[in-house]
Amino acid sequence: MHKARQAIPNFCGATFTSTEVRDLLNCHRLPGEPFKLLSGFDEVLLPCLVSGVTAAVGASYNFMAPTSLGILEALTEGDLENARRVQNQVLEAVLTIASHGQAIACFKAAMNILGHLDVGPPRFPLEPLSQDALENLTADLNILEDKEILQFSGSLLDSLFRLEWRPLFLD
Repeated sequence: MHKARQAIPNFCGATFTSTEVRDLLNCHRLPGEPFKLLSGFDEVLLPCLVSGVTAAVGASYNFMAPTSLGILEALTEGDLENARRVQNQVLEAVLTIASHGQAIACFKAAMNILGHLDVGPPRFPLEPLSQDALENLTADLNILEDKEILQFSGSLLDSLFRLEWRPLFLD
């Protein structure tokens, strides 16, 4: 990132797509203006937030935003125990969904199963899930729904406006 800033004067940040939080912390130690870093893996949102990310992008937010927002709400309220509990629910969902094949293909399939929009198959060279994998994924999504990990209590925008944003997350 330091070399990118030298080559691109207006370079100001990146999406951190790794589960290695140590590397994230090192990004904050680079010289110059602080970088804006976004968390790119849903399953490590909480450690990334406490390590200085200012926003997040992730595949599961397309169909379980209320659950992930629970992490932000709990952290904002200072309830670390609940934030960890919800983060573990997100981890369980991500691991469950990704267990049916290549992760991107699994998340695309989950969006198609759960959403109101057909987002299509994964791009080449990835292969769509087999019919058996789709049936197993559907069964697992139903289990996650029964556990109330997948929540569909409104639109993504409704979920976003449920959270009272605080300076902890935005500069």
